[in-house]
Amino acid sequence: MVQLLQIAVACVSHVPNQRPLMKDVLRLMEEMMNRLQIIRQSSDEQPSKESDGQTTPHAAAELEQLRARDLRRHASIGNLLVVGTFSDPSIVGLYYTKIKLGSPPREFHVHIDTGSNVLWLNCKSCKNCPKKSSLGFSPNLFDPARSSSSTPLYCSDSLCTSSISQCTNGSSSSSPCDFSITYEDGSGSSGSYFTDFLHFDDTPARIVFGCSSYISGTLTLENYAIDGTLGLGYIYPSVVLQLASQGITPQIFSHCLGGDDKGVLVMGEIQDPGTVYSPLVQSTGYYSLDLKSITVKGKPLPVNPIIYSSSYGGGGTIIDSGTTLAYLVADAYDSLVIAVNNAVSEYSLPISYDGTLCYKFSRIDRFPDVVFNFAGNASLVLTIGFDGKRLHFECTTHH
Repeated sequence: MVQLLQIAVACVSHVPNQRPLMKDVLRLMEEMMNRLQIIRQSSDEQPSKESDGQTTPHAAAELEQLRARDLRRHASIGNLLVVGTFSDPSIVGLYYTKIKLGSPPREFHVHIDTGSNVLWLNCKSCKNCPKKSSLGFSPNLFDPARSSSSTPLYCSDSLCTSSISQCTNGSSSSSPCDFSITYEDGSGSSGSYFTDFLHFDDTPARIVFGCSSYISGTLTLENYAIDGTLGLGYIYPSVVLQLASQGITPQIFSHCLGGDDKGVLVMGEIQDPGTVYSPLVQSTGYYSLDLKSITVKGKPLPVNPIIYSSSYGGGGTIIDSGTTLAYLVADAYDSLVIAVNNAVSEYSLPISYDGTLCYKFSRIDRFPDVVFNFAGNASLVLTIGFDGKRLHFECTTHH
């Protein structure tokens, strides 16, 4: 019997005005090592070396689905509960939370996405929005007519800038301020912008958001069915920037991502003396960090540190709540594999299936600690834990 080793918890704060960018340096790393996976034997099996075994096609296929999804995606004040879809990450692999919008406030489930900038909701006018969701809730459509504070945005409005809409100088002043978003996996959303009150506790804030009348791709599937997307990027009309411009919160958001209702999203900074900070890299389009080294059992990988540097291609390591797996450049990945193989060689040998590297263990404490060290003396420690249901990497930060 084999079992997928599933994810950990990642905690991070983002400061959007430091305008980080993306290039192709460490490829991408999911939200501070959102999910790593290995294969292990069930606890009733005896420890043994495995040299010619193969993991099941089903397990490898799941990882291939994750890789394919990530590749498509990257080809080119509130205290909000965060839920992770860990029951079957190969199908979905996203984090979502609930927000309240309108007057009176209504709740909507939205995908948390640090890789985009628009908050949009499926609206009553949407003809192809899914009626059911596999995520455990009934989809909800925003109806502007049911909110007394809802106001449509037109091309003549100052908030309808050329950076967010296709309005031109020739557009009529009464033309709606339209939006259209296409994600790298081919899915998309389009409609028009409105303004309404977003509610955080007792603090309402009037914000610009998209009211979607058409969605496409995976967004139409029940497995992915959700009420909208909360884009937390650093470019207008990101909610982070909108709240900061109104003086409601600093231009910071914080989140701790975890499964089983253990995550949290805060618009603003968490005041915790134990918080460890790592500066954002100045790059293009995505939040990025400067990875300095990776250690296995306390020993740094024997690679030139320049491959981790933001100057090596200019992009740093991307952190993105919408990407499931972790990715490294080939030199770092190969070195990591060798170091792990050496650390576990007494108990297990790697099993390869169609490029997927797996291990079989009878005792989870035999897998070595892996540490990702970032600028600012911020280290992300990955150790293996078992919660009675599944294996997972537990991430903790240290000074």
